[in-house]
Amino acid sequence: MKRLIIRLSALFVVVIAAISAVGAFAFDNREPEYTDTLYIDFFIEDDKVPLAFFAQLPFEDVQAYDWFYRSVTWAYKNEIMNGVSSTKFAPKSDMTRAMLVTILWRYAGTPEAGRSMFSDVTTGKWYSTAVAWAAENGIVQGFDAATFGAHSFVNREQMYTILYRYMNFAELTIVLEDEIRIQQFADEYKVSDWALDAMYFMYDAGVMFMLSTLDIYARPRENAIRGEIAAAMYFFDRYAVPLSIAYE
Repeated sequence: MKRLIIRLSALFVVVIAAISAVGAFAFDNREPEYTDTLYIDFFIEDDKVPLAFFAQLPFEDVQAYDWFYRSVTWAYKNEIMNGVSSTKFAPKSDMTRAMLVTILWRYAGTPEAGRSMFSDVTTGKWYSTAVAWAAENGIVQGFDAATFGAHSFVNREQMYTILYRYMNFAELTIVLEDEIRIQQFADEYKVSDWALDAMYFMYDAGVMFMLSTLDIYARPRENAIRGEIAAAMYFFDRYAVPLSIAYE
């Protein structure tokens, strides 16, 4: 499995260097906030992906220097994600439940499904078949037996748990490398019990988006953004292999 190389922006490197010059420093328990001053570039050592693949996109809010650029390009070119308009992708906008299941449904090849069991998911909506398929296969659950909440936002622990369920449904896995990882998230107490296994697996697998290589916060209750799910799907696609050949 090829390694994920994470390159921090020059700004972050300068900040770290400046702090180091003053003297030793320690991390405290304050959670990092998402800002536009920290950029992370993701690069894959993979000669099977020509640079020409990452061509100009029609979205004015996705630029080549953005941390989500390659992920969004991959998702768009593979018809897994669309823009919110012809010129906007909205990479920093919150992800809804309908968007997330539709992305997984497209990734799975747009399989057929029966009628949705949720009263708030009527036939003919752009997400109707995706919701029915995901519910039929145990990938998602409703808020209750009749309510799916298609337009409710998805937080990080929900997103990675749903992706984890899809992985199990599709009989895929990601072979974890024997590397030293963090013992636990600094904010593990905020992670729901039902999400712990999924969150740690996706972190160890290199699928979970983190603010930097020094980030040890899971931020489970923070809403997932569209750029984040594009990145998660991009790396999931690169690393996931069928269970039948994973440990041969």
